[in-house]
Amino acid sequence: MIFSKHNGYGPDGLRTCHKGGGSSKSAEKMEKQRQARIAAAVDAINSIFAQSDRDKLYDEQKDVIYDINSRDVERQYENAERSNRFGLARNGLLGGSVDIDSNAELQRKNNEGLMQATGLADSAAANLKLQDERNRQSLISMAQSDIGSGTAQSLAQQSLANAADNAYADRATASIGSLFDDMGQAYLSAKYHGNSSGDSSSAFNLNNSGGTAGQSNYQGHVFRGVNN
Repeated sequence: MIFSKHNGYGPDGLRTCHKGGGSSKSAEKMEKQRQARIAAAVDAINSIFAQSDRDKLYDEQKDVIYDINSRDVERQYENAERSNRFGLARNGLLGGSVDIDSNAELQRKNNEGLMQATGLADSAAANLKLQDERNRQSLISMAQSDIGSGTAQSLAQQSLANAADNAYADRATASIGSLFDDMGQAYLSAKYHGNSSGDSSSAFNLNNSGGTAGQSNYQGHVFRGVNN
């Protein structure tokens, strides 16, 4: 048998046409139509996300979360500073090294709190952006099952709305937590550990009823009785 296009074979001996070729072309046409619908659904999803002006919401989420937590840091700092100041006044430590050291510690914690507030704000915005991208990819996967562009568009809009609602809810619960703990008595810690400016004797006497004072030399601190 001589293989040729006239009898339905190619030069390699494989058939180039089959009986029932009309149904094969019909199936091919249907598949092309299905792929076109899938492409239209994917385009609809991407268009909804692209036109959502989502960057504005990301920036807003970041700013709001930072404002909430930075105000909380400020409130906690003011309370701790006020309590510490009263403690200093009660013990006659205002203006001394204990005053300086305790307020420096409070300021350090305040700066740490503001840095944490920045980190929480950045994370909140990044998490919202990541959630949007996960939702978009999930919808694109759904589009492969030929859900249609109309359904895809509705699902994309609903996805964005749900993510935004969750972000708004997160704002109500955003909290940096207790930052200063009992640092309203920071002067107590400074009184025992932070006396580097030569005010060690007065600080030591505040907590010693036995009447001892500190005397320093090059070997360290040597204590002797005041009444000796």
